[in-house]
This record gives sequence, C-alpha cells and structure tokens, in this order.
Amino acid sequence: MRIFFKSRIKCLGFLKSKSFSFIIFLKLESIYLQLTSKNEYELRPCVESFRELCRSHSSGIFASLRTAQLDRMANFREIPDEKLRLASSYYTSVLYTLGILASRLQVGSNRLLCQFNAFTTDPVRSLLEVVYLAVDQLVADCLFAAEPSTNAILVTNNLFPFNCDSLAHAVVFKQFDVQIVSEETAQAIQMNKVREGSFSPHIPGNFPSAALLAMKPTSGVKRNNATVKGGNTAHKKSDVNSKESVILQPTFSDKLNSWQATYPHLLCTTRQKDTVLLDNRAGQVGKRPVFYFYIRATIFSPAGGLSYVRSLSLPFTIATRRNQDCQVQRMMSSYTATCFWLYGTSSLDGLIFNWSIKWSRFKQLYQAYFTVNAEVKRPLSDVDFQLMKEKMECEDCREHSIPEALDFLGEEPLLTFKNVLCPHLRYDCDQNVMRFSIWRGILEVLQIFQDARTNVKQLWDDFILHGLTDINEVICLRLLLISRHCDEMSINQISYIAGGSICISTRGERGIVHLEPIELKKLQAKSAFEYLADIAESEKVIQLL
Repeated sequence: MRIFFKSRIKCLGFLKSKSFSFIIFLKLESIYLQLTSKNEYELRPCVESFRELCRSHSSGIFASLRTAQLDRMANFREIPDEKLRLASSYYTSVLYTLGILASRLQVGSNRLLCQFNAFTTDPVRSLLEVVYLAVDQLVADCLFAAEPSTNAILVTNNLFPFNCDSLAHAVVFKQFDVQIVSEETAQAIQMNKVREGSFSPHIPGNFPSAALLAMKPTSGVKRNNATVKGGNTAHKKSDVNSKESVILQPTFSDKLNSWQATYPHLLCTTRQKDTVLLDNRAGQVGKRPVFYFYIRATIFSPAGGLSYVRSLSLPFTIATRRNQDCQVQRMMSSYTATCFWLYGTSSLDGLIFNWSIKWSRFKQLYQAYFTVNAEVKRPLSDVDFQLMKEKMECEDCREHSIPEALDFLGEEPLLTFKNVLCPHLRYDCDQNVMRFSIWRGILEVLQIFQDARTNVKQLWDDFILHGLTDINEVICLRLLLISRHCDEMSINQISYIAGGSICISTRGERGIVHLEPIELKKLQAKSAFEYLADIAESEKVIQLL
C-alpha cells in the first residue's frame, strides 16, 4: 500500500509544478502544444502506471474475496466483513486519488478559460478524458455477484432471491441486466474480457441465454395449494413473462453504503434438455450442465455518458420440478453431486475446473456436508469412512492408479467425479437387483435424518446409532468379543442397503441375527424409537452397543 500511495502522489505532483502554473501566461498559440505535450509525456504515462499498479493490487484483494465466497459454499461459513471492507477501501482510495487529479485539472481549465476568452473549446478536456477513462476502467470489476450464496441448485419455476453488490461507493448505476448463460458461453465471456478488458466503452456484445428469467411481482400470490411449510411452490408460466434477461433497478445498500441489484422473487426455466453429459476424458460422467449469472451493469460515467461493466457469478445448476419431486432423489443425486464436487475442489483456472480430488479433502467436505444437511451435532468418524473408501470405485470407474512406490510412501488416491456417480453398489432382495451409486446412497441416508418422523437424529447424537460400518466384519466381531459380558444385546447402524436404511443386529439365544433393514417408508410410519422398543421386547435385549 505504501507504493500505492507514492504512485498517487506522483500523479498529483506534476500538477503542482511551476511549469503547469506558468502555462496560463504563455501565448495562446503555444498553449495547445504545451497541453498536448503534458498529456502525452506526463499525464498519460502516469495514469497508465497508476492503473497497472491498481490492477496488480486488486488481483490479491479479489482472489481473497472469491476464496471466501467459495469457502461459504463449501464449508457453510459466512464471508468475513473484513474482506468486503478491504475491497471497498481499495475503490475508495482509487476514486479519491483520481477525483483529486480530475478536480485539479478542472481548476486549471477554468483558469485558462477565464484568462483567455479566445478558446472555443475546453483546452484541458483531452487531459480530463484520460482521467475519466481510467476511472471507468478501474471500477469495471467492482461488481460482486453474491448469488448463489448457500444452495447452488436452482429449481425451475421456483422463486429465488438475487443480489449483486457494488464494492465502489461512488459509482452510480442506471440499471442491471441479468441473464443466465451456459458454461461454454461463460468461457467465451471470460475470453472476451481478457482480450478487451473488463471495461467496454461501448455496449458489450450479446451472448445467448441458456435459461429464461422472470420477475415475480413482490405482491404476487402463489398457487392456491401452496403452503408455508410445503406444497406446490412452483409458478405457472402464465403467472409471469419469461425473458432472455431481466432488468433490475439499483437500490442502496446500507451495509456496503453503495448501490446494488437485488430482487426477492426471480424464477428461471432451463432450455437445456434434462440429460446427463458424457465426457469420459474429463472424468465427468454424470455431470449436470453448469450455469452462471451474467450481470451487465450500466453506470453513469464521469465523462458525462454511460459506461458498461460486467461480471460473472459463481456456477450453479438448474433442476426440473420432476427431479425435485422424485421421492428417492434418484435424479437429484447428479445435481447435488455436481455442486458438491464443483465447490469441493475449489480449484479454478478461470472457469475451468479440476475434477480430481484427494480422498482426505473429500472426507473433510463430506463430514461438513453430513453434519449440516443431517442437522446433527455428532460428526462422522474415520471408521465411518472406511467402508465408503473401499466401495468408492470399481473396474468401470477406476481411472487413477497409484504406483506401488507412491502407495508405499502413503500417496493419497485421487477420486474422480465418475467414482461417486458410478452405480457399482448392488443390493439383491427377492430376485430384485438394485444398483445405485455412492452419492445416491449418501442422499438416501440423509433423507432418513431429514424426516422428523423417524427420530433418527436423537439416536445418532446419543451414539445409539452407528455409522457406515461393514456388517460382516465389524458388527460380528464386536458382538462376539463382548458376548461373555452379556448374552442379549443389539447394535444399530445406518447402511446403504436398499439405498438407505437402518440395520439392526442382535445376539441372543438364536445367536447373531441380522434383522430386515428398516427403510425410510417404514420409519415414516413407525419411528426408530418404536422399532427399537419392539425389538428389545421380542428379542429380550438388555444392552445396546
């Protein structure tokens, strides 16, 4: 920052020089030549140097801010206010410096016009335009797209809020144009910004929309069968007019003391077919289409006209109503897995994602994901992940093989997106063969926790319910080891069996018995407490492990 302010002083210093003060006494015919020389050899290089310094300084600020935004999505932590204040302070300093420079030039212009009445145009206008252009360029990346904030899955025709803040206090906006673009279009926008810079003096080129947007009136009423805690919250297409993009008017944010685009009731409809993308080379089999909010804002330029700034949001997916209403979330598994992997890797090269992830990182992310979505206090332990690690891949989805030398050194295996969506888990029951993926099993297990009728949360937090343990090795071994202390006992665990269920094993007079798995439908009709009470009475269970 010390270098930053030294550069500011350099920008202002030449205006205080004796040569600039003496310029008003020169002959009229030489004034234009002197101003042109000042512009080309002093002001323009100085402003360009200042602009490059600001850009290099801002890259670190915005990298830190984007990292905090990714951390909010991956680990459910709020963005620290200090990150936003630091970015706002940067813009305040930049605009203050250029504002002083422009005001001194304006004072010099007024003195010249008063001294020499023969001027038909402002002789300092070309110098001012250099400063005004620098202002427009340096505030071009001041937009901060706050959405998606917590959930990266939008559902067609479901309402969602939208927020886009300005980190620059002094920038005044006319309007915000918001549209949804595909991953390919977002890459084209990024390349366009690299070639032309974030600032475009003219209206930016049009890019195709990947989904239609609509603004639901804030006083609108949902469907008659919609309720506060459930029901059909979707909206008919006739309720609103869907468009390629929507225009949001600026409102003032008391938190950031700047203008922002915010609207509480937007909804979208995807245009892309609801199919699974196939890309074996990238290891993205099962990856759902990724979308971005493309925000193009119109600002009032200090030069007197309009300027255009633009930004891209974090990525998200769009699910259809049919997939959301699916009882077992078979279709939703690919959407949640896409977003989990997207923000779990947190490895961005522009808009290109690295879809490989280390096992330790996956375990850390899933521990947080389980604790938050299951709404429990007790986290998963390392033992709970052992079975998952063993079942993570098969011959069809195995892409990374660790050499024996690296395996001996403890090198971590790399997981791919294909591993979690490959349906290599199998459950056979009454001649019915059920195949499902690791991620679908994860979602099915979470559904058991999320339904209040099951009473599973309390069992988990009280350590009465165990995690994903191997039923053949762990349960039998533990029951046999302590059988000398008590003959009648029971152990309960969550399992991927039947997609997601609770498995209960008992040891009594008949030896070790694995009871029929209790699925979600059964737990909705009869809580886990009632099942345990009935089993304890019928099997004469004395102790729970």
